[in-house]
Amino acid sequence: AKKEKRLENMAAESQPTVHRGVVKSVLSGDTVVIRGKPVGGPPPEKVLSLAGISAPRLARRPTAGQEAEADEPFAWEAREFLRSKLVGKEVSFVIEYSVPTGRDYGHVYLGSGPSRENVTMSLIQTGFASLKEGRAVDDPATQALAALEQHAKTIGIGVHSSEEIRKKSVRRVQWTLADPEAFVKKLNFKPTKVIIEHVQNATTFRVTILPMMQSTSLSLTGIRGAGFRRDASGKDVADVYAAEAKYFTEVRLLQRTVDVVFEGVSGQGLLGTILHPKGNISELLLAEGFAKIMDSSFVDVRGDKARMRAAEAAAKARLLRIWKEYKKAAINIPEADRVFTATVIEVVNPERLKARKANGDVVEIALSSLRQPRRAKNSDGADKADAGAGAGADGENAQTKRRPKPLFEVPYMLEAREMLRSKLVGKQAQFSVDYVKPAEDRFPERVCATVSIGGVNVAEALIAKGLASVLRHDEFRAAAYDNMMALEKHAQKNKVGMHSGAGGLVRVADVNSKAMASTFLSSMQRQGKVSAVVEYVSSGSRLRVYIPRDSCQATFLLAGVSCPRTSYQDKAGDPYAEEALAFTRDMCFQRDVELEVHDTDARGNFVGQVFVGGRSLGVELLQNGFGEKHSSAHRYGIESELTAAEDMAKKTKVGMWEGYDEAAVEAARLAAAGENGEAGEAGASVGRTEEVIVTEIVDAITFYAQRTGAAEELSQLSTDLNAALSASATPLEAVKRNVLCAGKFTADDAWYRARVVSVDKESGKVTVRYVDYGNTEEVDKSRLAALPEEHAALPEQARRMALTLLAPPPSDYADEAKDVLEKGIINMTYNCEVQGKDVADGVTTEFVRLVHAESGDDVAKTMLAMGYATVGRTRERHLYKLKDELKLVENEAKAAHEGMWMYGDITEDPKEI
Repeated sequence: AKKEKRLENMAAESQPTVHRGVVKSVLSGDTVVIRGKPVGGPPPEKVLSLAGISAPRLARRPTAGQEAEADEPFAWEAREFLRSKLVGKEVSFVIEYSVPTGRDYGHVYLGSGPSRENVTMSLIQTGFASLKEGRAVDDPATQALAALEQHAKTIGIGVHSSEEIRKKSVRRVQWTLADPEAFVKKLNFKPTKVIIEHVQNATTFRVTILPMMQSTSLSLTGIRGAGFRRDASGKDVADVYAAEAKYFTEVRLLQRTVDVVFEGVSGQGLLGTILHPKGNISELLLAEGFAKIMDSSFVDVRGDKARMRAAEAAAKARLLRIWKEYKKAAINIPEADRVFTATVIEVVNPERLKARKANGDVVEIALSSLRQPRRAKNSDGADKADAGAGAGADGENAQTKRRPKPLFEVPYMLEAREMLRSKLVGKQAQFSVDYVKPAEDRFPERVCATVSIGGVNVAEALIAKGLASVLRHDEFRAAAYDNMMALEKHAQKNKVGMHSGAGGLVRVADVNSKAMASTFLSSMQRQGKVSAVVEYVSSGSRLRVYIPRDSCQATFLLAGVSCPRTSYQDKAGDPYAEEALAFTRDMCFQRDVELEVHDTDARGNFVGQVFVGGRSLGVELLQNGFGEKHSSAHRYGIESELTAAEDMAKKTKVGMWEGYDEAAVEAARLAAAGENGEAGEAGASVGRTEEVIVTEIVDAITFYAQRTGAAEELSQLSTDLNAALSASATPLEAVKRNVLCAGKFTADDAWYRARVVSVDKESGKVTVRYVDYGNTEEVDKSRLAALPEEHAALPEQARRMALTLLAPPPSDYADEAKDVLEKGIINMTYNCEVQGKDVADGVTTEFVRLVHAESGDDVAKTMLAMGYATVGRTRERHLYKLKDELKLVENEAKAAHEGMWMYGDITEDPKEI
């Protein structure tokens, strides 16, 4: 009994162990890779060669510089026989023996039970393998295999076929693609059968394209999965989830025959979408959090992009795998405020807009996922200097002498801005906030939105014309991001706009001198009205315009209109200056306007009228009380319309005319027009000469003076006024511009008659002019008092005067020239001949010739001779002779390099060096 038990145990020990697994891949006609069950990750694998037999060898893919090998006859058929039979199927197998290299040899069985298929026998029977030579045939299994092989030889199948058939069975493999783009174009995006030969990572494969036997690499279009990389030591390092993602793909695709839609090219490889029997594998990878969308190639996807985006979004929401640490960026804007309609008021640049909401709030919005044209870069990453950028009037480069102007120096920047400006400025557009880009470095936080007008997405419109590109980013995206990417690809393919590789730069001349402005003047005057775009508004009446027809940019001054001066550095602005500026910006900034050019000034600024939609900007300013008619209006034939506009503002008391007292101003005008000084009128009629004493200097050509004949009367007025106000001074309640009052002068604390010039709304300080002396100062309201009626009868004794035909020097010499005039004439007595008058805002300026009674010194000629004034222009014929006299003196000063002529003629264009 014991002996029988030992025999049974020995028989059991001699029986090989049966293993089970799933065939992962077939390496050749006699070798397979079998994987076990996955437990907490990818399962173990075993390479098993079939014992006792040999199948033909497949050719290996050649490396660089190596000649391609050929398959052995029927190697491909043998591999395909096993692949179609085993891949993805569960099998049982036994290991017969192992060799020192680690390779196991054994047998594989498909199915179960007595009817299971011995794969070795199937290969021998079909002629796709042969028995190894020298194998003993003394056991029944080997004898059965030998019998099957002999039968295959007898009928001449597989490797036992004739030489001719064997040669025909050798496949012709194309290992490389000569022209990948042409190959994709030839397939015309139709599904093509391929075999997935190797899975490099979840989204990259080696495939064989059927039936042409083209071997190539394939990457899934539009997505990238976790992969493997080599570190500095050459060791492969896996990204997190790389192995799991690769396994996910392998079990579904490896060595399967699938349909692929080839959609693009990546290096020497191809991009495509694999259509798995259960769906789009890309979509599955995204949904399981094994991959993410790559915008660089997602544009090439021809399938349902929306489903892929939704799959990725679902994985993010569930924090699956690669999205485990994902945090959705918050938009710190209430939901109700993310979609709104607003009026566009400015195109800051092709990326950013300013718009005014219905409640008056101004918001700055960046166009989502859009990038404006950029300067080309050098190899070191620095901006390339454009050959023509910054060229001055004489063609020399002035790049270092002025601020860069990207609008006119970056190719296609102006065209992009103009497209947005013409479509949006002054019109209502729809805004839908996509995201808020956080502040970064020197860049502030930006609200980014999709902007549409008339159903047209303006960002898409720019990209389609090649006037902008799509900004690549992962987290922040426009709602129409995928469509924008598709439009950009189409623009690149058609080589439009910035993708054309040439052009797009507009050469714009900067008109900055009298001589340069004169070259354009006659042409513009012949045109009548010139089309232009307002680029900048510096004050109510001063604009910067771009004139496309003449390809120039210039400063434009409104003819016959004087607006309050805006603040500059530490100098406060005039009342209503900001209101005038805002009015002009709202009416014409970045709008298409028409210019009527009348003249140029000494600095090369154009002077004329601006029309917006047929309305005159000058007239609109005056009607709304944001300016007054200038004395030069009569030169340009527009005096009547400006006068009417100003009168309307005075009548309605709007803007700067809010406290206008028509009766008081009319009384002052009538007093100034009288001829009899002794009767109480301060002014003198044109042509009359009288003696005056200079009391205040305004600038190099302007001053205030009193009649010497009124000295006694003025002295008595001062005595009476101080006596009255010292006893009882009534505080001034209505402190408004042009109000006549009494002011206590800081220097001597005495009371003098004064008129309010301006009121600082913030500080409450009041600027007054002492009307009998012409000087001004800023005082507290407490130093002002109501002027007793009996002291208001005497006309204002300080008369504003200007030297006839003289123009002040440039700003560089203004202070010096004023100082020269002040030292020469202040508190001195002169014979004064009035040669003309001008009234503006109730203030009369007399144009005079001032001559010293004893020396005969003509002040105007002295200022010219010292080089501190220039001769202006006139259309008054009776002054032509005087102009010629003064011009001679000016020319002598130039020749002698006096004053401002020290370094040459300042009216010439400075040469660029």
